[in-house]
Amino acid sequence: MTSSAASMPFIKNLASSDRKIRTAALDSLKGFLTAKYAASTNVPLTFHDAQKLWAGLFYALWMADRAPAQQRLCDELAGLPKAVKLPDAAVAAWLRAFWATMAREWTTGIDVLRMEKFMLLVRRVLGAQIAWMAGEETKEKQQTTADKKTSNKSKTSSKTAADSAARTLGLEILAQWPLNVDGEAEVEPAPSASGEGDEGDEEVSERPRKKSRKAVPTMHIPVGLTMHVVDIWVDEAEKQGLLATSESSEEQSVVDTSSLAYAMNELVVKLAAKTTAPAVRQRSREALTDDRLPWNRSAAEGQADGDGDDDKGDKANGDWDGFTD
Repeated sequence: MTSSAASMPFIKNLASSDRKIRTAALDSLKGFLTAKYAASTNVPLTFHDAQKLWAGLFYALWMADRAPAQQRLCDELAGLPKAVKLPDAAVAAWLRAFWATMAREWTTGIDVLRMEKFMLLVRRVLGAQIAWMAGEETKEKQQTTADKKTSNKSKTSSKTAADSAARTLGLEILAQWPLNVDGEAEVEPAPSASGEGDEGDEEVSERPRKKSRKAVPTMHIPVGLTMHVVDIWVDEAEKQGLLATSESSEEQSVVDTSSLAYAMNELVVKLAAKTTAPAVRQRSREALTDDRLPWNRSAAEGQADGDGDDDKGDKANGDWDGFTD
């Protein structure tokens, strides 16, 4: 057992067939994350440590039976970063490890009978990721018209949230993993077992070195995983209130290009334009026409208004519209 595994003994129990053991292991995981990686500890959660955790969590869900238990576990796993108050950098590592785990297991580790619960897990984690990325933008979108004065006072903080580290990191993760146009994600190489080589490099740091030409390791992203994310991202954005529009007709006609929803839509636009997978291209194009997207609603309403003007013009010209009831 490696030192990392020794410090996380509950990982093995997360895959236990005994529900009580899995539940106790999940509680231990929460305590472990809180004690070691919470914002107050200043200890970074690495991508590879997060991968080890997700390997255990994957099999915890794999072993879970009965729909209610599966749904509860999916909710708990998606809400772990928020529950233990992980800092943004740790949340980013946690999410990268999740998507890497799903990419690795999607076609080889998940059978047909278990696919539905893992699709639910992807939905829950994506929803949690969008909520993390949105930050204060979600609260601003959900404010009522009566609170507009208060909303105006918070515009500065909302703009700051829109440009926050969470939003930037979250969009990078989506572009690197589930919405990757190449279908191949670059993976951070695993650290060496010993640090002897690093110490030697420090001693001869002033010597000229030959440039390393080692290929960057990559991981294939299954088409099915990408298509599932393309299918559900609008649903999850809507749940977070990111697709709400103002009641004012003038404001409805203006597309907020600084919004998180628009930024995510741009990732799908890029995916539809550059992917080499025909199924992903077709599904992405369909997702871009979703009527719930504010810019699609604005275009549809504008077209409807134009049609109405044409009808008025026809009547003014004396055209007959047929018998009236």
